[in-house]
Amino acid sequence: MDVGSGNGGVALALANHKRYRVFTLDLVPNPELRAFRNILPVTVRSIVADGSEAPLRDEAFDVVLLLDTLEHVDQPRRLGQEIMRILRPGGVCMLTTPARVRHLFSRDPHFGVRGLVWFPNEIQRLIVDHLFRRRVRDRYGSEAKAYDVTHIYWHVREIARLFPGPKRTEVLYNTPFQTRNRFSSEWIRYKLSGFLYDRILIYKEPVSAAAEEPVMT
Repeated sequence: MDVGSGNGGVALALANHKRYRVFTLDLVPNPELRAFRNILPVTVRSIVADGSEAPLRDEAFDVVLLLDTLEHVDQPRRLGQEIMRILRPGGVCMLTTPARVRHLFSRDPHFGVRGLVWFPNEIQRLIVDHLFRRRVRDRYGSEAKAYDVTHIYWHVREIARLFPGPKRTEVLYNTPFQTRNRFSSEWIRYKLSGFLYDRILIYKEPVSAAAEEPVMT
């Protein structure tokens, strides 16, 4: 299940594997996804619904993708509950969302405004929509204010708390951790990976399993 799938590019790629049954879920129909489904010889089942009230049965999926979506969600805790509900025990949610620390001294990942993430979200909204007057257009040509971010997270534990129940959280670390030298640059990067996360895996454990601290790998 690809939640917040947009034009379905990831889902369509996964659907090339014959063993996978692939679904997408998004708030509105996507015309590009519809066109791709008509052209490409793959099967992707699309659901139009709010992920925080997913019309899906319990423990229906082995994998849920939540890619560059969490920071735009109005009810992230409710979404996390629904994802854990539809995941089977042993299943995994892979999510990506911008790490706030990565953008403190660079342009923000959505609007390209340097230093924007230092400010609370409502101040960010004023800067983007009124100071810079950023606008977007929908497929009908209507213009709207561009700011659509709910929250950019500081640490992986802040994200993990949105997903209730027994779980194991893993932060992907891009290179093997080889040093035993404390306070080396590699050791420091490893210790800070909770702030500098890229991809996060949240495994749903059986109810009897104890929740663990995030694991950096």
